Amino acid sequence: MTKLIAVIGATGLQGGSVLKVLHAAGGYKLRALSRNPDSDSAKGLAAKYPNVEWAQADLNDTSSLRKALTGVDAVFVVTDFFQKDTLEKVAAGDKDAEFAQGKNVVDAAIDAGVNSVIYSSLDSMKQLSDGKYAGILHFEGKHKVEEYISSKADKIKGYFIYLGYYMENYVRFSRISPEDSQTVEFTMPLKPTTKVPLVDTINDTGHVVKYILEHPEE
Repeated sequence: MTKLIAVIGATGLQGGSVLKVLHAAGGYKLRALSRNPDSDSAKGLAAKYPNVEWAQADLNDTSSLRKALTGVDAVFVVTDFFQKDTLEKVAAGDKDAEFAQGKNVVDAAIDAGVNSVIYSSLDSMKQLSDGKYAGILHFEGKHKVEEYISSKADKIKGYFIYLGYYMENYVRFSRISPEDSQTVEFTMPLKPTTKVPLVDTINDTGHVVKYILEHPEE
C-alpha cells in the first residue's frame, strides 16, 4: 500500500527539498500543508508537482492540523522561529511560541493516527554551554519540541534531523564586498579557525528524509 507523506513547510527550503526528492522518487502519495495554499509560492509548486495534494493548515490551529493530517502515515515537520507572527509573539513575551507550534503538530498527528513524525531539530545551546548561551530561542524551541516528541514515544515514532548552516544564507545574510566588481567576498564575524557545518538545504534535506522513510529501523 502506498504511504501518504505529509510535508509541513513545503514552500520553504527544507520542506521544498522533501517535496522535490519524494516526488522525483515516486512510490509515495504526497500532501503538502500550507497556511495559505492560494499563495503564489504554493501555486507555483502545485503547478510543478501536479500529483501533490494540498491542504490548508495553520500551526497555531490544532483543528486545522488534525484535519490535514488525517490518513497520513508520516509527516515531515519544520517550524520557523523567524516567521513574522512567531517573532511578534516572542516580542510580546511568549518565548515558547515556536515550541507551541511544534507541540500542536505532534498532538494533532497523534489524534489523527499518524505513525511517525520526522522533525527538523536543533540542539539546546543552553545545555551545551552549561547555561552560558541560554537565550538562543530558535535552538531552545526546536529542542523542546524534540523532547516533547520523545516523551510521546508510546503514541508516535519520532525521528530527528539536524542541519548545519544553510549554504543559501551566504547569499541571504552575509555582507558582499562591493569593492571589486570581479570578486564576490562573503564575510562573517567568526574566528578564522571556526569550523562551520554546511548544508545545501534545497538539495540535501529531502534525501535525508527519504532515507529515514526507507530505513525506519536504523
